[in-house]
Amino acid sequence: MDFERWFQDRTSRFERFILKCVGVLLFLLLLTQALLTKPDFRSLLSLVDRFEGKPVTETEREQPAISRPAAAEQECYLKLSILNEADGSGIEVLVNGEAVTAFGSSKSVLVPVRDGDQVEVDGEVPAEDVVIAVTSVSEGIISPREGKKITFFGQPETVSFVKVGEVTEAGS
Repeated sequence: MDFERWFQDRTSRFERFILKCVGVLLFLLLLTQALLTKPDFRSLLSLVDRFEGKPVTETEREQPAISRPAAAEQECYLKLSILNEADGSGIEVLVNGEAVTAFGSSKSVLVPVRDGDQVEVDGEVPAEDVVIAVTSVSEGIISPREGKKITFFGQPETVSFVKVGEVTEAGS
């Protein structure tokens, strides 16, 4: 018997055996991943779920993690204006991630805000950088201050987190 033929025969059988094993293991992997999506099987197959235990009370899923304050709180306003001659038609103003207003054809917008709100600017990539400033704020707003400037160049840009404080009168 020729050694080369014997060796080739053995290696080809071994290769077929390895390919069958890989196929079976791949099938088992997909099967276990599919079973782990079911809570009943997950508790049997996953040690993490066994050690974690059961929650004492059900968590409320209806309440969002970040919510706007109650309507009883004072609502204030920020006036944002475009300072340079750039076109601001595709720029929106977001409060807590929700679009509130857009610049459109006007150079300034009035944005209603409350204490703790995050004011951002987002939109289409402008032809040139757009300089936006806080041109006026309601009474009681500590941050952002009037005159704060940001440059918008197509990426979401945070104007400020709104901080409302007590109104103090100067000269008293």
